Amino acid sequence: RGLCPEEPTKQGGYYSASVAYYGHEEDLNSATNDQKVLTYTVGLASALPKIEISLGNPVKTITLVPFAKSVGDTCGGFDVPNAQGQFQPTNTIVDFYVESMTPISGQFRINYEDVEQAADHDMDAIARYSYIVLKADGITPAATPEEGAMVRIIVDGGVYASGCIIQHLGYIISGTTKDGTYLEVRDADTSVADDITYDYFLDTPPGEDPGGNWDDDTALPTAASRVFTPGATAGAELLTNPLWYAAKWGSFLDHNSNGMPDLTAEWDENDDGTPDNYFYVQNPLLLERNLNRAFLAILERATAGTSASVLSASRSGEGATYQSIFYPKYKNVSWVGDVHALLVDAYGQIREDTNTNLALDNATDKIIEFDAFNPGVLKKYTDTDGDGELTQAEKSAQSPAEEGMDTIKYLWSAAEWLNSLSDALVLQNKSYTASDKARYIFTFIDADNDMAADSGEVIAFSSSPAANLVAISPYLHLFEPFTSPPGGFFESTEATKQIDFIRGKDQTGMRMRRYDSDGDSVNDTTYRLGDIIGSTATLVGTPAENYDLLYADGSYRQFWLRYRNRRKVVYTGGNDGMLHAFNAGFFYFDSADSRWEFAKTSDGGSETAYDLGAEMWAYVPSNLLPHLYWLTDPNYQHVFYVDAKPKIFDAKIFADDGPTGTHPGGWGTVLVCGMSYGGGRIRTDKDHDGIYESGDQIMKSAYVVLDITNPEIAPELLAEISFDDLGFTTSYPGAIVVKSKDTGSDPNDWYLVLGSGPNGARLKYVTPTQGNFVAGQTLKGENSGTLATIVADDGTNDILTLSNVLGWFEHNETVWVDLDNDGYVDSNEPKGPSDVINSISALKHGLSSQQARIYMVDLKELVASGSLVDPNGSALTGGSPAGPFEDGTGFDDNSQISDFITVDLDLDYATDAMYFGTVSHTSAGFLGGKLRRLVLSDPENTILPTSPTSWDTDSILLDAGQPISTAPTVAMDWKKRTWVFFGTGRFASYADVADTSQQSYYGIKEPWEDTIGHENNLVDVNKDADGDSDLDNEMTWEEISSAYLMDVSNTVVFESGNIKNYDGSVFTDVKDLENNTLDTFMALEEEMGKDPYPGDNDPAPGTNIFPNGWKLHFSAARERNLGQAALLGDILTFTTYAPDPNACQNEGDSYFYATYYKTGTAFSRSVIGLGAETDPGDGSSKDVLRKQSLGKGLAVSPAMHTGREEGTKAFVQTSTGAILVIEQANPGAVKSGRTYWMED
Repeated sequence: RGLCPEEPTKQGGYYSASVAYYGHEEDLNSATNDQKVLTYTVGLASALPKIEISLGNPVKTITLVPFAKSVGDTCGGFDVPNAQGQFQPTNTIVDFYVESMTPISGQFRINYEDVEQAADHDMDAIARYSYIVLKADGITPAATPEEGAMVRIIVDGGVYASGCIIQHLGYIISGTTKDGTYLEVRDADTSVADDITYDYFLDTPPGEDPGGNWDDDTALPTAASRVFTPGATAGAELLTNPLWYAAKWGSFLDHNSNGMPDLTAEWDENDDGTPDNYFYVQNPLLLERNLNRAFLAILERATAGTSASVLSASRSGEGATYQSIFYPKYKNVSWVGDVHALLVDAYGQIREDTNTNLALDNATDKIIEFDAFNPGVLKKYTDTDGDGELTQAEKSAQSPAEEGMDTIKYLWSAAEWLNSLSDALVLQNKSYTASDKARYIFTFIDADNDMAADSGEVIAFSSSPAANLVAISPYLHLFEPFTSPPGGFFESTEATKQIDFIRGKDQTGMRMRRYDSDGDSVNDTTYRLGDIIGSTATLVGTPAENYDLLYADGSYRQFWLRYRNRRKVVYTGGNDGMLHAFNAGFFYFDSADSRWEFAKTSDGGSETAYDLGAEMWAYVPSNLLPHLYWLTDPNYQHVFYVDAKPKIFDAKIFADDGPTGTHPGGWGTVLVCGMSYGGGRIRTDKDHDGIYESGDQIMKSAYVVLDITNPEIAPELLAEISFDDLGFTTSYPGAIVVKSKDTGSDPNDWYLVLGSGPNGARLKYVTPTQGNFVAGQTLKGENSGTLATIVADDGTNDILTLSNVLGWFEHNETVWVDLDNDGYVDSNEPKGPSDVINSISALKHGLSSQQARIYMVDLKELVASGSLVDPNGSALTGGSPAGPFEDGTGFDDNSQISDFITVDLDLDYATDAMYFGTVSHTSAGFLGGKLRRLVLSDPENTILPTSPTSWDTDSILLDAGQPISTAPTVAMDWKKRTWVFFGTGRFASYADVADTSQQSYYGIKEPWEDTIGHENNLVDVNKDADGDSDLDNEMTWEEISSAYLMDVSNTVVFESGNIKNYDGSVFTDVKDLENNTLDTFMALEEEMGKDPYPGDNDPAPGTNIFPNGWKLHFSAARERNLGQAALLGDILTFTTYAPDPNACQNEGDSYFYATYYKTGTAFSRSVIGLGAETDPGDGSSKDVLRKQSLGKGLAVSPAMHTGREEGTKAFVQTSTGAILVIEQANPGAVKSGRTYWMED
């Protein structure tokens, strides 16, 4: 109960272990999910010295612990009782001094405080202890410990004392034939007469053993000596520090699922006898280091990941899932990541490659289930009968261990492959087609600044040959940007070091990335792959866009035949300054072994035999070259580089080089990848003089465009695109197709669509200015040297709207307009101190200070001529405006574009509309947004969508008044009515964490106009889209009002088919927009299927009002949608996230929705399970769930799997690194195949 013999009367110390155990095992409150605690402790060294004396052969150990008690007082008032059973203070040890120490003797002093606490903690008594190892005669000192047979212990209590409390001094000894507590002497200032009256039951007068004749009316001496003989058993061990036990019982991994740390590996993985989460400090100088070790251990359990990418490479569903993750801390390195692969079987179960044979073995490869509520924890199950399906009976019969993610045997790991390279090989830029364990890294030197990759501008990112170093060096910052060169600066030396560091070889004076990879306590392995936060690993294999099936395009069939067995490659950006391509190999069925396998080459193929997980290539974007400096900084915190998800699509934009060529039929595969918040505007310092001149190029966040058609040859860079008003490249690109179904006919136009992201700033200034700030002027920062263009001056609120911000303004620095361009603030020049704290910037807040822009690039022309032009044929440069397509005049102020999705609704090989959301903000901080569309199809069908002049660039579907930060999902129902689904919310800045604004999800039917006499016909983009003269009902592309959407936020569906609204306490009727009661799910579905009044205008009196769709307001605090939905088998699947504003919580909570697409409610039967509510109508039916918790971590977009399992499985990766699998019993069709047949 106490810390005996340290502080025996302070009770409760060891209760901390039971408290830690309870927190580890029990849900601590009723909030959603399990609220459990992992205990990490740092123990400070005990003030209690323990002396271990070794002697004899074989060696025996005697343990000696100093001990003293206060047994009475001579001054009155303290009233220290000395009767057995009453309280006597155990003396606190204030100081411990070693005077001498040899293998056979030792002498030390102890300074005792005469009470336990609330005193002056000074020198109340000092005793000198000494010991000497003796030979068997008990008199002669031994020459060595081995000669020793006895030990003499001497205590001198007469060294010093000051006080009126009587102290008896001695020790506790064990490992002898007479173990026990010995109080041998009185303190120096206690007289014989005073001590006689204070005989104490623990006293050991000369010649008496513990418990002997202590009540002898005789004073203890001030010095005493005893000889001890080693006993047959070892000396007793003291209980370990209570924090030791708290760490053991409060953070173990329960491998055998019995709720106890009874296996050493559960609490002491490295088998050193100390709990893995207990950090002991003996030397105060090492306190900081041990605290850092504790924090590092916490962070090592905190992994984070993007969405999972699932490959189902066979008709029956077998394949793999690919995961990119990052570690804020990994061992002793920071901000690193990994891309790795796990197997997926025919039933959608995730498996490790247990036997590491790169094949799917049902009986051997264990099935992994991640714990949604305990980040980093998982269990592994065995498919006992090896039939591929883990049944509930098989699962119940097993009690697998709780394990960490580091125990998973991945199919492959990109980080492991990169870390295995030698420093020598990592510097070699190998031949692309060589399978050597080396790297192929290239970059782009845009000499003519036209953004297109011209001949000779793509070079190896390497310090050799010298020509490469000379070409790359001017674009690198080789010392702290915006400062003067340091003394002894040599450009070639520093450029070589920086390039070699980025390639993967650590350099003296730069950031340390070496760690202990093999447990030998030597940091000898370099961790080379940077963190991957927002760039979802994207897999490319067999062409899958099916233009041959959709449009009978024979040229695409040629392309598919050429690449149907194409190597699978995983593409992802990294915050190490590069875009990466990793080999995922070839997946085929081995008929001999009756299993699916991954291989380095195709069956009988001659491809390069890259290792699985090998980095095939990496690209360092030109616009990121000046930013690489920060990666080398020893104090590196975190910077974004290539952090966006790659968009990959097939396009007919190349020259046809025949069936066996690279681009059969003119088709190829294009990769476009932004940088998200990477690549902020920065100026190069080409001559490295610290002075920025007109020739120093301004680099910006950009989109990389690559031809990745044939992975057996090096990729071809087509362009690296950025514009002044593009801002950060956070918007997911789109591709517009305008093509004839006739294979050889025009038109064949392909346009890359880019949306502007956060850009510019809104800078607050404080004092009145000299003169006025004027739009178009250049604003400068006096201290920082930052430059920006003034867009507008809100003189009432003292706020400048800025664009083209180059650098970072400092708080309180003077900002001014340098009218005479002399670099000095003159008396006639407008100026004022900046208030950065109350300003808004693109990077810090993720917001824009301009109207949003849309840019379009003609991809076919880019390939043909190496020129960037828009759809009108006008040349594009870095300073080009957005052009006629959307120059911002129709968008809200301070807005930005989210993600694009393009649709061809009538399957005529021409994009009809492009949908996207926006995020806007006001000076008051209110976030809004609209779901918009760019409409290409002419309603009257008189103009082909090839003419950009006919496009409607300012078309709004819904003004949500809420930020829309992700792409919508578009679908059609049986009547060809177009449905658009999207959610609201964002998570881009610290301010977003605590935002409690109501966010929602919407399902909206595109409005249409009935054709008189044809009201029951289908809906189409125009009245006769299919050319059969059977007039259809025409889409109107009007704006919808939220008032005409049915609110289903509280609508509950029961198994019985009944529906009610339920607010958590009271059931009420479901009402339609005309206030009619809807009692059943069938009635609700019928109501949603009725033709709504088109548009957002108020209908005429007496007109029936039917809903244009539905809206669902999220119920959890701070809940918002951050990822695109998946729609399969009539079930709309999406996730939401509710961040935790508590700074002590590193994760919020995510939720999974499975809604019926027409109603926004649950379906009429179970899809993901049943709830606890009972139908008030029949008193027995349970509610059908549409929402369930995913536990801790941020989940974004689900990936769907369909195989041999019933229904589907949704794969959802959270930011904890867990991949959660949710089973769905979809009501609609989820598998291809025959639906009916007729016999003649």
